[in-house]
This record gives sequence, structure tokens and C-alpha cells, in this order.
Amino acid sequence: MVKNVIVADDRENWRKMYVAVLSSAFPDVHIDEVETGSDLVKRVLEGNYSVVISDNDMESRNNGLEALQQIRLSGNNVPFYLVSAKGSAVERDAISYGATCFYNKVLFDSDKLIADITQYLGKN
Repeated sequence: MVKNVIVADDRENWRKMYVAVLSSAFPDVHIDEVETGSDLVKRVLEGNYSVVISDNDMESRNNGLEALQQIRLSGNNVPFYLVSAKGSAVERDAISYGATCFYNKVLFDSDKLIADITQYLGKN
């Protein structure tokens, strides 16, 4: 069974970096990309994703948090990893809204992300 991941970030360079990291670690995983929180919500609610990786500030400030809330309110419990350059306030909100994990974008560690999501995507 093919596993699906969706990556949301309005900055193409960040999206491409996530895709490169994921493709290298999980070559059999299909990866979709979106630029906005609204597109993320739509795709997650219509699709079958194993993992979501989302920036927080896209269309507007805290757009990733808003997407997370909408997805959780729909009853969808897909593992959701939120990334933000903002600090602990966003992290607290992300965890309280049901994020699986929060990453500080300034200190982003791709090895930690891979280790964290391996449980959902399997080891290649």
C-alpha cells in the first residue's frame, strides 16, 4: 500500500526541501504539495494521508494552526507536524489543538523529523 504525505508551505524552497528530505528517506512514499492552509484542509479532508507537514504562517499568520483546528474538528486524526519560526506560544497552541509534534523552523532538524514520522511511514 502506498503511503501519502502532504507538505504545506507558501515558500517553494521550504516545500522542495521537505520533499527532498522525505523522498530520500522514504522513496516509496507519494508526496503532495500545497501552498495554503485552505488547500491543505481541502486535500486532507478529501484524501488519504499518512502524515501532514505544515508551515504555520502561509496565507495569513497562524494559518497552519487554523488548518490543524479545522482538520481536527472534522474528526480527522492524521499525524500533523507543524513548523514555525515563531516560538513557544505557537508550540503550545499547536499541541493543544492536536498537533503530533511542533518544530521550530529556525532550528529545523530533518533527522528528527524523519525519526518522528518513521512510525507512520515505515522504514525503508
